[in-house]
Amino acid sequence: MTPRPLFLRLGSVLPQGCSLLGEAVCSGWMSVDSESTDEVDVRVRAAGWHFMWLTLFSSRVGIGLTSDTAISKAKVAALCDLNERFNAAELINVTARRYPGFYVARVKLASRHIQKCVSLGLVDEAIFRRLPDGAEPEVG
Repeated sequence: MTPRPLFLRLGSVLPQGCSLLGEAVCSGWMSVDSESTDEVDVRVRAAGWHFMWLTLFSSRVGIGLTSDTAISKAKVAALCDLNERFNAAELINVTARRYPGFYVARVKLASRHIQKCVSLGLVDEAIFRRLPDGAEPEVG
């Protein structure tokens, strides 16, 4: 089984000592160099954090004069389509078909997320649930 490439949102918070190097793919995303998702999972869990495997996918099509151009355009479109709350993505599938004079590529990405908490719900409550100014939390 070949390792699947991993993408990481630029500026994502990672465990201390777990730096992931890579090159920018598009605005806000980088491709993680020479590490499969399995290797990243082991490193993140060794630091006491969690690498969530989600079932949300993004599939997009790109058109170009070469297969590489078509794949690159599809990849960028799929990354831009991912939910903003998730900080990583795994490349699941790439196909490219040749037509007279151009290529059409389809890229499928799966959402992934690296965080310290176990539950995505707890993160949602902390981030999205804000009390109005001057309001007190309910106790009881």
